[in-house]
Amino acid sequence: SAPRIMSSELPPRPPRVIRDASRDILYSRGRLLGKGGFARCYLVTEEYTGCHFAAKIITKQRVEKPGHRAKIEQEISLHRKLHHRHIVQFISSFKDENFIYIILELCNGQSLAHMLRSRKVLTETEVKYYLRQLISGLRYLHQCGVVHRDLKLGNFFVTDSMEVKIGDLGLATTLEPPEMRKRTVCGTPNYLAPEVLNKRGHGPEADIWSLGCAVFTMLAGRPPFSTSDLANTYACIRSGRFNFPPSLSHAARDLLTSALTPDPDLRASLLDLQSHPFLTQGFVPDRLPTSSHLSPPIFRTPSSAGRLLRKAAATIFRRKPRGSDIVDRHGDGGQKMLTSDMLKAGLNCASCQTGSNTEVCLRTDLSPTEDRESSERCTGERTIISSSSSSRRESSPTADVVGASMSALRVCLNKVPPGDQGSSKRRGLWVTKWVDHSNRLGFGYKLSDGSVGVLSNEGSHFRLLSDATTVQHQAEVGTATTFDLTSPPRHMTRVVATLRYFTQFMDQHLLEGVDAVSQRVERRSDEAIFLVQWVKTDRAVLMLFSNNTVQVNFYRDHTKVVVFGESKGGDKLLTFVNDRREASDYSAQQLGDSPHRALIRTRLAYALGLLIARPRAPT
Repeated sequence: SAPRIMSSELPPRPPRVIRDASRDILYSRGRLLGKGGFARCYLVTEEYTGCHFAAKIITKQRVEKPGHRAKIEQEISLHRKLHHRHIVQFISSFKDENFIYIILELCNGQSLAHMLRSRKVLTETEVKYYLRQLISGLRYLHQCGVVHRDLKLGNFFVTDSMEVKIGDLGLATTLEPPEMRKRTVCGTPNYLAPEVLNKRGHGPEADIWSLGCAVFTMLAGRPPFSTSDLANTYACIRSGRFNFPPSLSHAARDLLTSALTPDPDLRASLLDLQSHPFLTQGFVPDRLPTSSHLSPPIFRTPSSAGRLLRKAAATIFRRKPRGSDIVDRHGDGGQKMLTSDMLKAGLNCASCQTGSNTEVCLRTDLSPTEDRESSERCTGERTIISSSSSSRRESSPTADVVGASMSALRVCLNKVPPGDQGSSKRRGLWVTKWVDHSNRLGFGYKLSDGSVGVLSNEGSHFRLLSDATTVQHQAEVGTATTFDLTSPPRHMTRVVATLRYFTQFMDQHLLEGVDAVSQRVERRSDEAIFLVQWVKTDRAVLMLFSNNTVQVNFYRDHTKVVVFGESKGGDKLLTFVNDRREASDYSAQQLGDSPHRALIRTRLAYALGLLIARPRAPT
């Protein structure tokens, strides 16, 4: 266990800005995610890319003894070699005068322990889903010669895409032959295997026992051997004595009995568990909804014919494949710029994924002079990561909005001469946060008046206005209905749930895309503004609204350009947000005098080229 420290000897607080001198990378420290015996875990943001990670920070003062320091070094040595979809990814480690830092993949869904505290118990269908992934990760761990030694729900971390990953290798060790294993009793009491209590050492079998305890806990809401007295708990563990809740299926009982056999030589292997009827028979979902953090998911079990028809439809219409969530935790897409180290490591974290969508390179050197100029001013080609056009028909109103926005961009471009003050009060609404959950729900965003909107994968749009009670729903462009959030029509309950999910997610996880001081906006609670289309490339995200406003957020330097569809006396209005999150407002006539005119011009040209080359859905 960790050495006790008196209050007068409390270590210094980690710095707000953390520097990895070996790689010349700065991280800004955010909120506390959790704490353990030696370490505290914080949310950190890489300042150059905006990527979010979890930083395990160990105070050197706590690990002064050689044995303690050796444990940390072993954890780093073992973890940095592991690369698996269901193991929390190691990014880097470094130290300074007071602390040792371990930078890890961030799993925003917290842990299965957090989920169980909210849910009390999980359904067998959910447990099957998680257990398949945990077995996959644990098999890899054992194949790499690593025994975890502290498997429990608190060390199973859930990503934004509801995948589970094994983390916290603080007690992990290399796999040794039985006669050479250390006899140390370590781990979490309710999850300890009988052979560990009997000081026969940790082997793969002990990890399987702990995994069985975790499965039982998810299904029953309590550990299998938990009692009010620790000595009695250990006695129950040694004898393998526990009681099933009456609700468990025969298959679940049989799997748990095989995993919780006291004799490790008779205990099921991971291959046995993987091929057990509990996991091979019956319905197991491909994914879980994020709502299952708080409530049991509702599944419509697909028939064989239904699956076949969906596969045929996906082939015929080339529907976008399911991809990983891409979220903008700064409200400006900074997570898209991956460091070379992360790419080498094959990082697949929720905060930095590029997704699995098919990439299409589009050239924009088109024939009209103005369009060719706009293409040449930005990169010669764009990689479309994803967009809202891949599975929907493009309506005539949408095409009209695109045409009006392109016209507005050209007006502004013509006013900005090549090369490098006045300010006009910004009018209209613009996006301060966005998140792409199009692999499950759709594309969500928050506007500068505090309203939250979602463009669903089916093409309908809904928006919770700034009064936080009025919902506008638009099934197609030009037709909108309004209802109260507290008393929605029955067929709108899913819409309300989705809006609440996006609102909560962006409030809790995303920062505003501009300093609050710069957010000057005229509040308007009833204006029917809807997101018509979005396109995401490897450089930026473009959002196009029903009032002809177009906004482009660039990942690398967090700059933004907003060209408003509204006008004053026929003059277009534009807002530019620089890399310090400072907003400046211009009329088209003032753009030529802007100190940022060269940068604004390239950004406008990129946006125009992107609109020209955007993917079109079938008409």
